Amino acid sequence: MINYLIESSVCLLVFYGFYLLFLQRDTFFERNRYYLLATALFSITVPLLELELWNSSENGVISTVFLSLNMEVNPSADTSMTWMEWLMVGYISVATFMILRVGARISKLFIQAKKLKSISKDGYRLILTEGKMPTFAFLHFLFWNNKAGLEKTEEEKIVQHELAHIRGRHSLDILFMELVKALLWFNPVVYFFKTALSEQHEFIADANVLRKTDVNSYRKLLVSSFLESFNLQIVHSFNQPPIKKRIAMLEKSKTSFKASFKLVMVLPIAALLFISYACTDSSVEESIEKKAKVSESEAEPDLVFEIVEKPAQPQGGVQAFISNYLVQELKYPEQAKSEGVEGKVYVEFIVLKDGSISNVKVKKGIGAGCDNEARRVIEGMPNWTPGEQRGQKVNQRLILPINFKLE
Repeated sequence: MINYLIESSVCLLVFYGFYLLFLQRDTFFERNRYYLLATALFSITVPLLELELWNSSENGVISTVFLSLNMEVNPSADTSMTWMEWLMVGYISVATFMILRVGARISKLFIQAKKLKSISKDGYRLILTEGKMPTFAFLHFLFWNNKAGLEKTEEEKIVQHELAHIRGRHSLDILFMELVKALLWFNPVVYFFKTALSEQHEFIADANVLRKTDVNSYRKLLVSSFLESFNLQIVHSFNQPPIKKRIAMLEKSKTSFKASFKLVMVLPIAALLFISYACTDSSVEESIEKKAKVSESEAEPDLVFEIVEKPAQPQGGVQAFISNYLVQELKYPEQAKSEGVEGKVYVEFIVLKDGSISNVKVKKGIGAGCDNEARRVIEGMPNWTPGEQRGQKVNQRLILPINFKLE
């Protein structure tokens, strides 16, 4: 869980940094909106994925052998909670509170709406607030302050602005970001994400109004609109701050179409994050298959193969190796147990021609003593049956992931 929260937070930070550097000042508002939504979704889902990059092929050539072990820890007599468990309780409590708070705000909104006069319109529902609430949009509802004393032309512009929110389904974006915020409430970047998304919503709605009115009159309307603030962060209000930034964007020249291709630059960043967090094999840079060829150089004792016709195997078979050796020898580190650390440790090693184990090293670890324990157990393994290529015994490099899991 801790690893997931850290990885999700890193993704958000990277994508928001890209937004600030390359996208924020552009007038491609819809593009920016979908960028923020897509990268937020990426950040909370990709760290949950677990994909293995190496697989067995149909012709029997195996690039890397994977073995998995679930370590079960029997509950001890000491039932007191560790500091990590208390930390998780605190995290879940705050996340639950934030979700319940959004639910309470929505409920309050609907309760108030039932007390007010409403009129069914084309694609939305107009609710007259009689001065009790300001003008704002939420879902398909347009809450209208009919006591604001606006001129007819001003009313038309504000209605057009709020309808842009309704027809663009901007409220769903905000509700989604509220969920992300509850999940990663401890990360300041998630609040910047929501603010940036709300700004893009306002820019989109403002641009929609400017199709039928001039910039000067609309700017005056923004400046003169001192409607009463409504403290419900899931709605879109016409006078939603910051007005200064909205006015600046109204007067900004349209961004060149060529600038839209800047978004392509985020693809390698997303790919790198995907490989780092979703793909379980950390040695992806070595994932290009190398077809083994027997030649005179095979006689060299230091030549190491990765793909062979007959892969190296533990003596007695994989299942016997797991049950008779790994389960017996591998111990869950006390530090990892006390801190609630779980995950896979990827250990790389070489099975030499004589079956002995050499060059043991951790390719990807989780810390808290798990890396050292996995390496210790692999270093102490009994000899394997070496791999063969065209009938000749060869050295083979393997990666063995050991899954440490508390149950």
